Amino acid sequence: MTAASRLVTMAAGGDRPACLLLPGVGGSPGQYLDLAGRLAGRFGVYALRAAGLVEGEPAETSVRQMAGSALAALDQAGLRPDLVLGWSFGGVLGWELCVRLAARGRSPRLVLLDSSPFRRRATPAADRAIGLRISSMLGAVPATVAHRVAALVAVQLAAMANHQPAQTYSGPTLALACTDEEFGDRSRELARWAELAPRLVTGRLAAGHFEALRADRIDELVGRLDPFLAAGLLAGEPAAAGPPTVGAPG
Repeated sequence: MTAASRLVTMAAGGDRPACLLLPGVGGSPGQYLDLAGRLAGRFGVYALRAAGLVEGEPAETSVRQMAGSALAALDQAGLRPDLVLGWSFGGVLGWELCVRLAARGRSPRLVLLDSSPFRRRATPAADRAIGLRISSMLGAVPATVAHRVAALVAVQLAAMANHQPAQTYSGPTLALACTDEEFGDRSRELARWAELAPRLVTGRLAAGHFEALRADRIDELVGRLDPFLAAGLLAGEPAAAGPPTVGAPG
């Protein structure tokens, strides 16, 4: 199985710019069905499912490895994203992917949807709680699928505990924080992203972490995305130098 086969087309692109969606822990592109439908009028929409969801496919154990295989998948598919969006862990992976793309001279717009720039403070109890929360979101699936997802969640949670973004990314970046403090101090997280991203815009969503992509929250999310997507250069063009821009839309 090639890396490119993990790319899922959610809305065919044609001549439209390309949007890449990176799922959170659990790795399923299904998290983005409602958002993809809203973005489809402006973008070709693609998602990258996590390695390890298919029988016999090994999971990747580090964020560095995941970012490298994401880049390989894009290369094999000939896809050059203009927008990269990741929720939760997907935002951290999106950051590392965009750092690699910028090294090649291409800086997509990057959206960090309630993602943390800090290592995850793991405890067995917290890991179990997140695993149970994600398994409850699967619905009726075969036991073999539930087992693979649970194994993948455990690997990804460990990867989050062992990784912290350190390199800067100079492309246009939007960091949106949810209102709950279940997973960290959102103000502290936004301040750290501002240190790493000189062209950062920040905002808040009136939703909890696990509610951010729910169908009844998509209007608010798209409302936060629209000004960011409309401003400045096309996402995939080389970024012009300029002063930091940090704000709080809405």
